Parts: sequence; structure tokens; C-alpha cells
Amino acid sequence: MLKNVAIVDKLGEVVPEHLLAVPLGSSFCQFVLRDGVFNHDGSDDSRLLGHPYKGVVNAYVGLPLMKNGVDLLGTFCHFDFSPMQVTDEEFQFMEKVARELPRYL
Repeated sequence: MLKNVAIVDKLGEVVPEHLLAVPLGSSFCQFVLRDGVFNHDGSDDSRLLGHPYKGVVNAYVGLPLMKNGVDLLGTFCHFDFSPMQVTDEEFQFMEKVARELPRYL
């Protein structure tokens, strides 16, 4: 079970209850754990065939939070219900955050 411990909504909307805790097999984090990064921009992504959140979460970027480069603490993610793309600059910022955040966890 994966639990969202901190969610910030840019528009200040309430986060749906069903996204606060998600079974690993239903999460997009499983792809971060498997592949080291997951970037989904709403396109027809074959990795999501039969996935329960396909068409619900239509944009997702996830990066692992690693302690000492070995221990996985969790993931740092952006997700949106609307299809969109994270710019290269935003992705680079997310990479920096994912490298620095584990020392504070």
C-alpha cells in the first residue's frame, strides 16, 4: 500500500479520498520503482493497458527518493487529471528536489 504523505494542489482543490492510499499494483509508483522514473503525458501509453487509473490520472511524473543512493524512501511525483506535459525545466527541477529531499526525510 502506498500512502500519499504530502499532497499540494495548485488550485487548492480537495484531493480525492481514493488517492490518499493506493495499492502498489494500482499505483503509477510501481513504474517508478521498476524503471527508476515514470513520465506519462496523457498519451496512449501501453504500460497502462488495463490500469485502473488510466484515463483518471492523465499526467504523471514520478522520481524515486533514495537515501545514500540505495535505500528507497518513496517517490516524488507530479500528477494531474488533465493531460499535460512537464517542461524540461520543470523536470530538471523535480530531479534536483528528488536528490535533495531524502536528507530531510
